[in-house]
Amino acid sequence: MPQTGQLQHFVSHDNHQMIYRYFPARAPRGACGTPAIILFYRESDFSDKPSALMTTLGLEDYAFFALDFAGSDIMVESAEGASAISHEGYYFQQFIDHITAQYAIQVQDIAVISHGERAVVIAAWMTDYAPDIRSAIFYSPQFVLRKREAFSLKLKGMLKGRFRAYPAVRDLLYSSQRIFRSAFAWSAPTQFVVTKADREAGLGVLLNFYANLGSRTKELLLMPDAGYGCPEQDWGSMRDGQIKQFLVTHFAQMNIAPSLFNSHLRGATQDEYEKLRLPEKNVFKRMYWALNAFALRHVGKLSSGIRLGLETGFDSGASLEYIYENQPTGKNALGRVLDRYYLKNIGWHCTRMREKHVEELLSLAATRLAEQHQAVRLLDVAAGHGRYVLNAIEKIAQPIAHILMRDFELANVQQGNHLLAQKGLTDIALFEQGDAFSTDDLVTLPTDRTLAVVSGFYELFSDNNLVLTSLNGIADAMEEGGYLVYTTKLWNPKLALMARVLPSHKKGEFWLLRRRTQREIDQLVTHAGFAKITQRVDPWGMFSVTLAKKVRQ
Repeated sequence: MPQTGQLQHFVSHDNHQMIYRYFPARAPRGACGTPAIILFYRESDFSDKPSALMTTLGLEDYAFFALDFAGSDIMVESAEGASAISHEGYYFQQFIDHITAQYAIQVQDIAVISHGERAVVIAAWMTDYAPDIRSAIFYSPQFVLRKREAFSLKLKGMLKGRFRAYPAVRDLLYSSQRIFRSAFAWSAPTQFVVTKADREAGLGVLLNFYANLGSRTKELLLMPDAGYGCPEQDWGSMRDGQIKQFLVTHFAQMNIAPSLFNSHLRGATQDEYEKLRLPEKNVFKRMYWALNAFALRHVGKLSSGIRLGLETGFDSGASLEYIYENQPTGKNALGRVLDRYYLKNIGWHCTRMREKHVEELLSLAATRLAEQHQAVRLLDVAAGHGRYVLNAIEKIAQPIAHILMRDFELANVQQGNHLLAQKGLTDIALFEQGDAFSTDDLVTLPTDRTLAVVSGFYELFSDNNLVLTSLNGIADAMEEGGYLVYTTKLWNPKLALMARVLPSHKKGEFWLLRRRTQREIDQLVTHAGFAKITQRVDPWGMFSVTLAKKVRQ
């Protein structure tokens, strides 16, 4: 491999320069396509330059990319305590989008090597975006699962003069916990390289993650200690040789991800769901939930948002409309303070960010439809009041030929039609009652739709059969080449509060839900005849919004 690469850059979605080095393959494979290896690192992670590692690996028919965000001007969002790790994962996905377009590289022809905290970024990226990469290699991943481990990490850094700001350590803790919750859905062949320092500091955490990793092919390299009959340069060569062998082996064979269709019947998210569905066993937790419920109903109702949630369900269309409006109100000064606090809740902040991402991807789909010389004929089978859809189309530059919205609740349909009249859209828009899970209702949809959206809906229902029925109905209503925007809830640290305290729109029930990993929802969408195009995730890793294209009848 050449010792120096080509210094390149691209502009992120938010107009930041991202710098990387590109090392072209010296012996390209021609029509077979060039495999690519991404080194995601900090300069301090390697004793040698990345080019030295490439030389050691000796993979002359592979392209290499070296990315270090320290050389870019990206600004990681810090508002509301956002996860910098999740935000960097978002930028890494943009880098993937860039190199696949710029160098005609397929995602399935990419392997990633990462180190330390950068490895946690890649783990978060693989959790959030479910990429079908060829393999991943983690060198000393810095996972932290318990508060005492986070405190110890911070203390050791201070003693060594490498002070870690508390938010950074807290971010490692938060990100590691949510990554571990979805490790079962991981499918890429994965190799862990564990050093003596890892064994001393956090081997138990790494072994825990390794044991719960869903990949059918995984490998753990426990590097021997230097000075015990194995000089450092020897085990370094052994390590590089095993990394090379792992890369070559998995570039020579295609990895098939296991099906997650039956996740509503068995598996990690179903176990989590069942635990929340059953009565709380711990007496102290029962007292805690009871106290929360009492405060919510006797003090919280002074807040207009909380009162609406108590009356209609915190997951209802009416409640979501209030969250989107984001204007604190209440019975008195205390009520307004409570409402402001309620609306600033991180879950609702992420919900509003989900709305922005839906708007962004609807606009992108409309632009692509214009390039394909197709009119925008929009469909939403579970629109709530429909305000978020109408707000989104106001920001679309392309003309809208027709809008069809449906909802199961008659009150939502009436409110939606009132909104259409207010906006003067009754000549191109129709809002009618319909069940998004009913085959009989779905077959009555027109078959000329070119753009569909399902936002904040499927995540309320556990059964994948229902979701697939709905997706198939949408696919039947769409022209080939049309686009689908869909969302899912990747996780929420307050799932127990929701399931024990917050009422649902389903009368007499709490807001109980089963998480879907990105891979699970992607598999359902693919089964219905769509191909994933791009995706957005908020900087807390709670909600994803994805754009897919219909590719078959």
